[in-house]
Amino acid sequence: MLQRLLAIIRKELISMLRDRRARLSLVLPPLIQLFILSFAATMEVKNIELAVVDLDRGPVALEIVQRLRGSPSIERLLPFPSVAAAHHEVERENVMGVLVLQSGLSADLAAGRPTSVQLLLDGRRSNAAQITAQYVNSIVQGV
Repeated sequence: MLQRLLAIIRKELISMLRDRRARLSLVLPPLIQLFILSFAATMEVKNIELAVVDLDRGPVALEIVQRLRGSPSIERLLPFPSVAAAHHEVERENVMGVLVLQSGLSADLAAGRPTSVQLLLDGRRSNAAQITAQYVNSIVQGV
């Protein structure tokens, strides 16, 4: 059975390679797709709008916010008083995500205790969310 299939595939390939139009139809569409999709699939995210819930209000949280504000990729950094209010903006697709700076962040870091920040992202834009997560993580790790 496999021998028959291979023979048919071979015969069809030979006949297609003889015809100029068939050769073009084999080669041209993938080249066009490669050219067009290389511009569509970018690994760069610009104009990020991010919500920030700063429950700490300490020097470390301030440093993180300042670094995010100074970032060329972040267009707007919107402060929110609560996670629920910021999450509502993610649901409405007004922001890409929410960065939550927990209370006690600065004190824990100053005391040498482990601490964390939370980043909630819009999963509907998974590629952009993943790139945003890496970008914000690199900024937060630098503090």
